[in-house]
Amino acid sequence: MSTKSKNYKGVVAICSAGFHHVNIPEIIGTLSEYLASIGFRVYIYNIYDDYSYYSDSVRGQEKLFDKMNFDYIDLFIVLSESMLNEDASKKLAKRLRMARKPIINIGGHLKGCFNINMDHAHAFRQIVEHVVIHHGCRNVYLMAGFDKNSFSEKRIEIYKEVLTENGIEVDEGKIAHGDFWEIPARRECNRWLDSGKALPDAIVCCNDIMAITVCECLNERNISVPEDVIVTGFDRINLGRYTIPRLTTAFNDYESLSEVIGKLADDILSDNEIEPYDENIPHKMYVSDSCGCRTAAVDSKELYNKNIMKMYDKYRKRENNLERVFTSISKLVDADSVVQMLEGLGDVLFSDRNSAIINSQFSIIANKNYCNQTDIPSPKDWDGYDSMRIFSMKDSEASLPMQLVDIDIESQMIEEYAEDGNQVLFLPFNWQNEDYGYIIMKHDKNSLDYIEIYEYMMCLMEVFGIVLKKSQLHDLIIKDSLTHLLNRRGFFGEVGKIMKKNMTKHKIIFIASIDMDNLKEINDKYGHSEGDFALWAVGSSITECVGDEGICARFGGDEFLIAFISDGDKFDYDYYYEKVEKIHLNIEKYKYEESKNYDIDISIGYAFGEGEKTADIDVIMKRADDEMYGIKALHHKNKSHIRENIR
Repeated sequence: MSTKSKNYKGVVAICSAGFHHVNIPEIIGTLSEYLASIGFRVYIYNIYDDYSYYSDSVRGQEKLFDKMNFDYIDLFIVLSESMLNEDASKKLAKRLRMARKPIINIGGHLKGCFNINMDHAHAFRQIVEHVVIHHGCRNVYLMAGFDKNSFSEKRIEIYKEVLTENGIEVDEGKIAHGDFWEIPARRECNRWLDSGKALPDAIVCCNDIMAITVCECLNERNISVPEDVIVTGFDRINLGRYTIPRLTTAFNDYESLSEVIGKLADDILSDNEIEPYDENIPHKMYVSDSCGCRTAAVDSKELYNKNIMKMYDKYRKRENNLERVFTSISKLVDADSVVQMLEGLGDVLFSDRNSAIINSQFSIIANKNYCNQTDIPSPKDWDGYDSMRIFSMKDSEASLPMQLVDIDIESQMIEEYAEDGNQVLFLPFNWQNEDYGYIIMKHDKNSLDYIEIYEYMMCLMEVFGIVLKKSQLHDLIIKDSLTHLLNRRGFFGEVGKIMKKNMTKHKIIFIASIDMDNLKEINDKYGHSEGDFALWAVGSSITECVGDEGICARFGGDEFLIAFISDGDKFDYDYYYEKVEKIHLNIEKYKYEESKNYDIDISIGYAFGEGEKTADIDVIMKRADDEMYGIKALHHKNKSHIRENIR
């Protein structure tokens, strides 16, 4: 599909991970908004986890990247900065290269890509030199990130270089791996402090989270920052603005990054001969309280208190939102089927008027495999379609479109979601490593709350998975495993539901009782596998003839039952009778299709009557059974007579 004839320059697909994590929302939001503003259409493919652990859930989520239609896309942007596992970004880039479309990579180096890096190395060197040269620290410790992570390894290398250049011996015992997070950073910091060695002059941390944690550990032991120990961070997260002391750190210039990538995208799409190259964008050092230096504007205690209250208010709202999400979404787990759960989803979303979700526009697209495992009304022959739109939210209205989706329909959906803002967000629809499809959402960084979307969608995915497994277990209880018809329990359960609907209306009940005449003969002569086929053929014939209009069941052995329940003014005995009589022809069709050299004979008894409650069914069933057994006896008598004549 050509995009150049459209009213935009081209389509850019941003592939990212963990869009709700530190700094990633700012990168995605700033970059996507800028690209859209200069005339690009932007598709964002984001998985929820950041690859810090390669779990079953991540394996399910990353299948989202397999759903990208290369025909739609002119240029890919891989946000390696958001992926904490380098193998994951390399694997993704390898797949994208199959499209033979240009790839821009942000963070690290990927073969065959335009690699744009924030110059972390230069800024990190500035920080270490600031500590060693400006402050004269000699006993300097380093809190690194993950072991063998390229970002962490590079910062260790710079730390060692600066120390060596300034005549300080490198001591490996002063380097610890805090894994870019609080718990391991706290563990390593306490290990240092418990070692009995002299306090370090400074602790340089490879990110702000670890620096904030180190400050807390020191404070808990009445060690002052920066008077006793200097602490520095790196990446300037929002949390750092609300801590005391303020961190000396470094930060990304995302506006400059977006401008560089926007110009590069223009150049690439206007000149396909450009060879991939690497470019660095300066990372800026921010000097503040935690090293003993201050910026020109000295913050007052009142401003600190104000910032702390803002932070508290933000987290209080987040806590309340999370509670609302769990409370509302958990109600859906009570559903016995996926359709029942979907019917309740709209009500659950609307019950939380404070949520931004109800004002967003999104659809859930389920793949063929998921639909076929559930009670979603799927076609027998998908005829070129591979998925279905099963839920949609638009203009604060929920619907269940049950619309088959192919490439053309998907293209129309994307056009619909890309209106105005030219940005579309794609999210995984999975449970553990099971791929169910994808979610498509209109993207606007000013109206979307990435964390709230993450919380809602992760909870919702759990519900979809649990309800699917629950419905499958429920099917084992109410359905016959061979014919997939309802069993006795399932039959009476379904009848009970129908009888409770419109109880004021007069109902007519039509019952067909069906029994196989020669199942024992088939089992004895041809084997039980052929007997199973005969049962399956009868069950399939019943299902095909009755469709969704009646209730079909296998009561056990070779006994089957059909019930039609309708309002008195709509009852047509001949119509139902003719539907059931077609079962004989259908059985013959299955028999000849499979080249069976035996007959599959059945006896059918009919009865109908008025009913208001389930107990009335029993009376009509008894009459239908009596008629069926009379016909069955007649069939056996005729067969006996034929055998006598043969002798």
